Amino acid sequence: MAGSFDLEELSIDIRPSRRGGVGYHFPAGRNFWLGLVTVLAALGCFAGTVYLFWEGGRAFEAYLFALFTLVLGGLALKEWFVKTHVVIEEGLVRVIDSIFGIPWTPMARCNMVTKVDIDLSSEIKLEGAKSGLEYYNIEVHLIGGRTLTAGRDVKGREQAEWIAEQMVLQIAACRGTTLAEASTWAGEDLVTCRHVVWE
Repeated sequence: MAGSFDLEELSIDIRPSRRGGVGYHFPAGRNFWLGLVTVLAALGCFAGTVYLFWEGGRAFEAYLFALFTLVLGGLALKEWFVKTHVVIEEGLVRVIDSIFGIPWTPMARCNMVTKVDIDLSSEIKLEGAKSGLEYYNIEVHLIGGRTLTAGRDVKGREQAEWIAEQMVLQIAACRGTTLAEASTWAGEDLVTCRHVVWE
């Protein structure tokens, strides 16, 4: 349950924003194992590309490997270098993703939010471990079916649920409503529920 989450294990930074809201700061490189796998896969494809071009006469396979190298290289850069700042203030939810200082900022008004929940993004099982390492994305669903990913690769279900609940509280405050007035909890209370749906 999210209510049993130990705050000492929190892997992100939460602090007041400049305009009276709350900022959630997700550092880069949160999913070490997925980042490592993408780097190794990109290096393997790069080596295959070099080999095929060196051999000659296999242009299609070489270009295919080059394409995979670019895709996996992009995924590796995202895993290791993309930082995310989620700011909820002045009636807006802003998701500021940045890489090497270059930001892009999708946003939505708080009154457009219909649901906040978590989604399993990856599960990594290590040899000899009883259970895998689970990483979750926090999804903010909007009227019209659009979705904002407000935090990627949060380690552990309890932590992801706790962060999602804090975002729900802040969005409710921005809407000028209480949770009792603004939400339906699918038969569960705030401590145990992992998502909220606004009517």
